[in-house]
Amino acid sequence: MILIDPSEGSAPLLDYVLSFPGHPPVQHEPLKYGDVAFTGNGPNGFMLIGLEVKSVSDCVACIESQRLTGHQLPGMKATYDATYLVVCGEWRAHQDTGMLQIKIDKGNGPFWWTYKTGNRTWSHYEFMAWLTMVELGWGIRTRMYACMKDVARGIIEMYRVTQKDWEDHKTINPFYLGPTHNTPFTKPSLVEWTAAGVDGIGPAKAREIGKRFHTVSGMVESKLVHWKGIDGVGKQTAVKIIHALWGIKENKDTCQHK
Repeated sequence: MILIDPSEGSAPLLDYVLSFPGHPPVQHEPLKYGDVAFTGNGPNGFMLIGLEVKSVSDCVACIESQRLTGHQLPGMKATYDATYLVVCGEWRAHQDTGMLQIKIDKGNGPFWWTYKTGNRTWSHYEFMAWLTMVELGWGIRTRMYACMKDVARGIIEMYRVTQKDWEDHKTINPFYLGPTHNTPFTKPSLVEWTAAGVDGIGPAKAREIGKRFHTVSGMVESKLVHWKGIDGVGKQTAVKIIHALWGIKENKDTCQHK
């Protein structure tokens, strides 16, 4: 079953999905995060997949407000095993200026409009830099489609692909998949999320910390000796994390944690 949020921006997707012959089961369902959700099969088994659908202008508005990266994407990452940002619309860089242009059709045929918010124009570089940081910084997959009907087709195709058992996908059989414990489909533990919230602790160190501590309470109540031997985490880093967990401001007098 494909669930589509009934809010104004995503509600029309239901009719587009229903317009395809032999479409999968679909219905409106309020979603706390994302516009579309469904379950499927991934390399590690059952998974929950969420999609956020944005027009190009919506994305630019999110660059200004930081609403997507400050609220929606963190919520989606915590809710879904795989998260997609779907960008709907056609855009390009102006050949001479490099400014962002979007394709608009107002009845007299399509034309390319240099996108503005107020008096502010946006470069194609700024837009693509934002998309790149969403992918690399947040680990969000992106899909691009020209129109909402193409978005609906893409959702249907993704749904059908994920309904098959992973081992039954002939297209991936010739490729070596390798161990999947470090793939983007692996959901970080609560310990990893907490550790990664400390300034300077990236995903790699957070994963190593998650191997040592299995609960947040165990990590919080730990002593300095318990951090010994964690790959990439020396004494100074361990003290920094412990102080952050306890809300201790670091200074010269708080560097001797026992």
